[in-house]
Amino acid sequence: VRDSTVTKIAVDINNDKNLISVYNDGVGIDVVIHPKEKIYVPELIFGHLRTSTSFEDEEKRIVGGTYGLGSKLTNIFSTYFKVEVGDPIHHKSFSQTYTNNLSTKSTPIVKDYKDKTGYVRISFKPDLKYFKIQSMSNDFINLLQRRVYDLAGLTSKQVSVYLNGTKIPISHFGDYVNMFTTDINQARQVHENCDEDDPTYKEGRWRIILIPSDGTFKQISFVNGIYTSNGGRHVDYIMNRLLKLIKDYITTKYKTDKI
Repeated sequence: VRDSTVTKIAVDINNDKNLISVYNDGVGIDVVIHPKEKIYVPELIFGHLRTSTSFEDEEKRIVGGTYGLGSKLTNIFSTYFKVEVGDPIHHKSFSQTYTNNLSTKSTPIVKDYKDKTGYVRISFKPDLKYFKIQSMSNDFINLLQRRVYDLAGLTSKQVSVYLNGTKIPISHFGDYVNMFTTDINQARQVHENCDEDDPTYKEGRWRIILIPSDGTFKQISFVNGIYTSNGGRHVDYIMNRLLKLIKDYITTKYKTDKI
């Protein structure tokens, strides 16, 4: 959302090495000295608390996140955390490593960078002792993999998403929804601009698809890219609108057709 030049996101999970890395291309992050803090911007972002672009409470939010805490907390709860940035605007690359739960950091390595496309790669090793485990469980790894599939469904079709080196075969939200049904022909789109393959498609704030249920109500929803497992007002709003339309249709049909 913040960088329209992103075309690739890659997530690698290595349980044997207890190592996770997340990569994206695009413009990336400025490799420059911050004029006020007098340190490189990537270090300010990933190594200092309460540094973010999400402080303005009056701003109309279209992305998730709170004060950049996610990246910093990942750093704090990791034995190893490495930041790598390629900046095509200022023609510099940046690399810095943090260890011992953000308590130790290396001197940034800054070099010339000539590629036209930038990138950001974060690699980290979770500090398992804080979670009282010996290794990442299969359930947890499956959850991480599920989130990568979510990402493939939520990003635009210009973005290719990879998991452990393999491209995920999802190009738009419709492909993502089809993974939840055995008969993709049963899926019913209830928003005329939901299908990105439709030539009339226009990017909107809402993307909604219905598929037949097994008799119980289930929902999978996201707000600003964040998985909302328990639903919420946004789901209630859509369901109330749909139910009213269905009720009005049945009532009208009953009155006119007497059935």
